[in-house]
Amino acid sequence: MNSKKNLSGFEKRTLKKRKSIEETVLEYLLKGDLNFTMDILAKDAGVSKVSIYNYYDSRKNLVAIVWENFLDNQNKKLDAIVENEENFTDKLKLFLEYKVEFIKNNKLRVWYDLINENEKIAESWQAWQKESFIKIKYLIEMASDENQLNSNYSTDLIIDYLSLIQTGLQFSKSVQKKLNNSKYFSDMLELIWSDVIKEK
Repeated sequence: MNSKKNLSGFEKRTLKKRKSIEETVLEYLLKGDLNFTMDILAKDAGVSKVSIYNYYDSRKNLVAIVWENFLDNQNKKLDAIVENEENFTDKLKLFLEYKVEFIKNNKLRVWYDLINENEKIAESWQAWQKESFIKIKYLIEMASDENQLNSNYSTDLIIDYLSLIQTGLQFSKSVQKKLNNSKYFSDMLELIWSDVIKEK
């Protein structure tokens, strides 16, 4: 692939247009606006509707691409938490802060509707959830190594417990409606982790 330095004027303009389109769609998604039209998108992104269809074929495909890129960026943030040199307690604090900030800044209830409507988005969401849970499992194993888990339960049981909670959150519509209340979500995380972590 050509570096940006070697791109032609046409290729640079194309990249600039695609960037504008995808950033605009991401803004819609973060606000929970799933009803935007291609005409509105073209106006807000400063490009022609023809260009959007040339680049992405369909609205559905465009949203799926933006969604996948967003989740890739979230994975990088989680990787940075897991890979830093902090101890378990500090990693856990960073992880919980990330989760609360994620919920605070995203309209998850609306996103669940989108997941149910678009199979590509559902696939990338499931893949991201799987990757996310691998990182949770790593934190639990780290806590076990540092003797910080609740000794009443085995590591496997704790991991299965957290897996059940994650699955439940995906399918409980009543809970999903409350998830954008950051206080509610923060309290929920504290309750979950208080079951898992050894009392000081």
